[in-house]
Amino acid sequence: MNLKEVKALTNGELRIKVAESCGIKGRFHPTGCGVEFREDGKDYWQRIPDYPQDLNAMYEVEEMLVGILLKYGQEARCRYEYVLADVIGCHASTMFRWKLLHATARQRAEAFVLTMEDVA
Repeated sequence: MNLKEVKALTNGELRIKVAESCGIKGRFHPTGCGVEFREDGKDYWQRIPDYPQDLNAMYEVEEMLVGILLKYGQEARCRYEYVLADVIGCHASTMFRWKLLHATARQRAEAFVLTMEDVA
């Protein structure tokens, strides 16, 4: 996917993409609110955080980058920051770091999906 395609996703579609990037598998509800999966012969339902609208959920997802760093190296974190800057549109800004710190949950979700597709 490219940035234009990710920006065109609905919140539900983006929610599913983030969940898939986090390794959640199963049959997703069309709105992305949850996933059905089968384990040990039983059916389960798991709620999925509202990643595009919940900044705390995205902070948790960003914590996953620590594990990614161990697997893919330091460039994975740098790649995420670069992609997030691209999503926000602030590469040439003197307020680069400030804008990254104040990225919305949706912007972080978009950058995370693009980064995971790139490094994984």
